[in-house]
Amino acid sequence: MKSIALHGYLYTDPDSAFYFAQMLYDNSLTVNNKKWVATALHIQGVSFHLKSNYEKALDYYQKSIKIKEEIGDKKGMASTYNNIGVICNDQGNYEKSIEYHQKSLEIKEELGDRKGTADSYMNIGNIYLDQGNYVKSIEYNQKSLKIKEEIGDLNGIASTYNNIGNIFLGQGNYEKSIEYHQKSLEINEELGDRKGTADSYNNIGFIYFNQGNYEKSIEYHQKSLEIKEELGDRKGIADSYSNIGLIYDNQGNYEKSIEYHQKSLEIKEEIGLKRGIANSYKNIGHIYFKQGNYKMSLIYCQKSLDIREEIGDKKGIAGSYKNIGNIYKDQGNNEKALRHLLKSKKIFEEINIISGLDGTTKALMEVYEKLGNPQKALEYHKLYISIKDSLATMDGIEKEKQRQINEQYALEKQADSIKFADEIILHQAEANTEKQRRNGLIIISILVLMTLGLVFIQLKKVRKGKALVEEKQQEITDSINYAKRLQQGILVPYDLVRSWLSESFILFKPKDIVSGDFYWIEKLGNKVYFAVADCTGHGIPGALVSIICSNALSKALYEDKIADPSKILDQTRVLVEERFVRSHDEIKDGMDISLCCLNVEEKSITWAGAMNPLWVVRKGSKELEELKPDRQSIGMVEKPKRYKQHEVKLAKGDSLYLFSDGYQDQFGGEKGRKYMKGRFKKFVLSIQDQDMQTQLTSFEKEFNTWKGDREQIDDVCVMGVRIT
Repeated sequence: MKSIALHGYLYTDPDSAFYFAQMLYDNSLTVNNKKWVATALHIQGVSFHLKSNYEKALDYYQKSIKIKEEIGDKKGMASTYNNIGVICNDQGNYEKSIEYHQKSLEIKEELGDRKGTADSYMNIGNIYLDQGNYVKSIEYNQKSLKIKEEIGDLNGIASTYNNIGNIFLGQGNYEKSIEYHQKSLEINEELGDRKGTADSYNNIGFIYFNQGNYEKSIEYHQKSLEIKEELGDRKGIADSYSNIGLIYDNQGNYEKSIEYHQKSLEIKEEIGLKRGIANSYKNIGHIYFKQGNYKMSLIYCQKSLDIREEIGDKKGIAGSYKNIGNIYKDQGNNEKALRHLLKSKKIFEEINIISGLDGTTKALMEVYEKLGNPQKALEYHKLYISIKDSLATMDGIEKEKQRQINEQYALEKQADSIKFADEIILHQAEANTEKQRRNGLIIISILVLMTLGLVFIQLKKVRKGKALVEEKQQEITDSINYAKRLQQGILVPYDLVRSWLSESFILFKPKDIVSGDFYWIEKLGNKVYFAVADCTGHGIPGALVSIICSNALSKALYEDKIADPSKILDQTRVLVEERFVRSHDEIKDGMDISLCCLNVEEKSITWAGAMNPLWVVRKGSKELEELKPDRQSIGMVEKPKRYKQHEVKLAKGDSLYLFSDGYQDQFGGEKGRKYMKGRFKKFVLSIQDQDMQTQLTSFEKEFNTWKGDREQIDDVCVMGVRIT
């Protein structure tokens, strides 16, 4: 939550702020009071700030700062530095924003303003949150929380809980996010803070939105909206309308979505919230884009861009250029698409935000492909892969750092509690008489002895508990090993596979004891059905889903007597959905699969794929043919489509490859990057002169060499079949 400071007051209504400022300014000139003049200029800056007129707001803030420096009004300087920092953040200039918030922080620390210090820590934490730097964000928010807890600032504690909840939301840790937002909600309800309660409802609604639980999300956003309407918080009402519009957008109810975004837009235009207006234009443009109405989408995206350029919102400008570039790309106007996308790339690089750059580079790659410039397409493909790898690596590093920070914070809190207890004992001892001191020392000695006794008893319990934990751990391991044997029961023994497919191999490497990947092979007459599938997750959850999906494939083939791979996938999707729909909770698990049916006599295959492709290498060829899958997993889908079937004529010596994504997603090599699809293709082509059993050895060696000492990140399954 960002706050615009007004010397202890928070203003959300620009008209009220301007009226108050004008009255104060007139009076200050009458009595020649410089402090009043500076305060009036600050408040006039606030009124323009709230309307997103950053240029005028900065002008008034700078005039205010100049006077405050002259008269030595340090508290006022801290307040204005804070607001300049907020503007820089809104404009995407994070470096400048932190610089001004640090200036504000230093003054507050000098003045001993602990509440102000805590607020500055929170503001800096929120800048890092906007940048996606969750480690730094939680570090500063925890500093803020610590001070607020010490001074008993319940409103501040609720706000910081809210921010920490947003950090966890950004990381996709919904359980932790809800925990902190619920803490914030409880404090706000206890204090009777209706605005804070509305904000908490709003944030919980966002968590449900990210989880795909749109019904609950709308419920909480409506609760938030009702309170905002009671309070007459017009900006808050506009935000709630916008949030509800986003939910309808994700549900595919575009008519309702535009209705709510238009409601939001009307309020923002009435109160002059330029940044909010730009966001509404962007949202409406996005809906028209999804509907294929490129003309209207372009109009609204251009309106959004115009406002963002007016207020100097660099991050928003880069995003708008990307959106407009994508519209032109889909229209086939590649020259215009290229111009806008290159502008987007340049700005994202200037402000050093790679989280938006990935989409731009991917679009540039596609445009250069359409323009027939393979060299440039390859260049941007490499850049896109590099950015995605960097984002994945940063995410992994930040999560580990955050875990360490959380542990350190817990230890520091524990140490502070012990130190505080020691100080209490010392103060009490100093205040008492000599006799009381002796009595106190005796009591403390007894307490120490009792504590040692308790520690000894606890140590015995811990040792006993450790033995119990080890025993339970062994039981769990035994159960998982038994589950492994059960899972292996659904996998056809390799001896039988070789009798059906004499020239073949299967590389099967579960990440854990059991696997979410599996291979499936059956023979009916002169047809051999074989597949490699990748179920949601790995370990025990993935293994459970794999058993359900394997059984569904077998049922479709044998009981329902379906012969075509595409129809087998259609029926498997129905069977899996029927299984999952029985649950009280919404289950989004499912399976990606590449399924072949080989006619041994005719040497031809029919194939269908859900998310996973099939690779074909012709005998003696230096190229690899890829059969593209349908972009629809096997599982619960809102508007399912039938899977397409492909037929391929083969010759003796041709090779087929089916695989999950575990091999190509493995991190390794000198720079710790993903193996990637391009390298995987080159490797497959490089070993075509080897027989299938030698290829298996080569695949294993290549994987282990690439992985090195790093952890295997996912299950791996690769199948190779050569036509004989």
